[in-house]
Order: sequence, then C-alpha cells, then structure tokens
Amino acid sequence: MKLFSRLANWFKELIRKKQTVTPANAVAQPERTPVVEVSRQPGLTCPECNTRIPISINSLLQQAPVICPGCQLILEVDAQQSKGALSALQKLQDGLKAAGKNPG
Repeated sequence: MKLFSRLANWFKELIRKKQTVTPANAVAQPERTPVVEVSRQPGLTCPECNTRIPISINSLLQQAPVICPGCQLILEVDAQQSKGALSALQKLQDGLKAAGKNPG
C-alpha cells in the first residue's frame, strides 16, 4: 500500500497546470492538485472538470503535454521541479520492462 501511495504522490508532483494569461481584474483562484489514482488504467482526474485523463508512465517520461479530453485543459510536466519523481518513474518503468522479459 505504501508503494501505491508514493506512486500517486510522484504523479501529483509531475503534473502542473500550464500557465495562462488572466485579466488584471480576475480574482486569483487556488490551484487544485489533480487527483491521481493507482489502477490498472493509469491516469488522473482533471482539476478543472473532473474528467478521467488517461496517461502512461512513458508519456510522463517524455514530458509530453497532457490534454484533458473533457475541457481541453493543458497540463505539463515541470521537469525541473520533478527531477526526482521522473528518475523514480524511469526506474519503475525499467523494472516493469525487466519483469516482463523475465517472468518469474
């Protein structure tokens, strides 16, 4: 269970909302953290519309923008802030590949 919790936290660190320009008279809203669930269908919940966004470890490692299929919100990986999490995800992916090649 601890491993799943740590993975969920890594995903949360990796994803951040793309910066957008707001009008000068706009009231600042606190940024919501996407909800990440560890499941057989990896992904996260959009912080804007709560739509499930499918995403893979490979997509995160490539640091490709993630677009919500519901509201088109663009989320991006903050590579600088997420170096440790990206390194851990790379190790996880390498381990999963190795386990697939050598079934035990």
